[in-house]
Amino acid sequence: MAKKLMPKINLDECVGCEACVTECEAQALGMVDDKAKLVKADACTSCKKCSENCPSEAIKMEEQ
Repeated sequence: MAKKLMPKINLDECVGCEACVTECEAQALGMVDDKAKLVKADACTSCKKCSENCPSEAIKMEEQ
């Protein structure tokens, strides 16, 4: 099975601004306890908009 790029969120660096949630057209990200979380991994399209728009650079794309 081919590996897919998925967002890995560093919760210590996440400031809870919701920029990634707003940019995620697939609605794969959501807010949990004021932190961003990948809530629907199957919906992620690996577009990288979440990591590109994170002002605190808390999101890195990793192969999974």
